[in-house]
Amino acid sequence: MDAAVEAARVDGILVPDTSADVADPIVRDVIAGYATITSEIRAQFMADGITISHQFVQAGVGGLAAAMAQGLPEAKLAIVEPEQAACVAPALAAGRVVRIEGSLHTCAEMLACGEASAPALDILRQYNPIPVLVSEAELLAAADIMRDEADIRTTPSGSAGLAGLLHVANDGALRQQAGIDRSSPDPSGRNGSASRCHY
Repeated sequence: MDAAVEAARVDGILVPDTSADVADPIVRDVIAGYATITSEIRAQFMADGITISHQFVQAGVGGLAAAMAQGLPEAKLAIVEPEQAACVAPALAAGRVVRIEGSLHTCAEMLACGEASAPALDILRQYNPIPVLVSEAELLAAADIMRDEADIRTTPSGSAGLAGLLHVANDGALRQQAGIDRSSPDPSGRNGSASRCHY
């Protein structure tokens, strides 16, 4: 991100998705753009009579997660980050943007940002999201599952939501915190409920 800012100063235009300014209008516009996803999800799910109980959203600087939180406020939000490069979870814990020093190397390269977006953090704090940190192995496995089970080709960054869902599903304390139990809607719809888990 620092390199992109510097390159834009020399020769170019930077449209950032992050800022230290909580009121940055460009970043707010980017988040509003991400929110188009939520309106499309809502329209498609409503057409099928489906409600959303949970959402597992990957976070780089937090803009997408903030848009999902605002656009689908009825669904419990879990923010998924690589444990080796998390910056949104530490910022939420500290109540402010914190810069993560050292190596941010992760197979989920698109999520290795090092510093959360202040406008995104301002939004996320209103929704009390659950931070979920996943390992490199979980990220890679989730990408394989999406390819093998659903014929969806994606990167570990793109499969992070599934990695987070599986991580929570396999941890009793996290399941309880997220409100996922035997009475929760079956993502496949096999339990007869018209609800699904969105990730």
